[in-house]
Amino acid sequence: MPAFDVKIKATVVKTVRVEDARDEADATEQAHESFSVLCEGPDENYDEETLSCDQVAGPCPACAGQLDGTLHDDGKGTVSYQACGHVAYCY
Repeated sequence: MPAFDVKIKATVVKTVRVEDARDEADATEQAHESFSVLCEGPDENYDEETLSCDQVAGPCPACAGQLDGTLHDDGKGTVSYQACGHVAYCY
């Protein structure tokens, strides 16, 4: 089985209520200090985007040749095999 390194960018959007702040700067600081990426309620928005997917071990799915060197990710999910020249797709 091949192994893949998949890089994911995640965005979390939440509203943090601060009730005991002296001013806006204090409220902002307290909100940042209490912020967590854990799912804490229904009013949260989570978004994920795959930045890259690189096969790091295993045979080429096209010819079963072993990988030799690094792989190239063109940013669209295409990974080029350096050793044999075949192309595989990872989304």
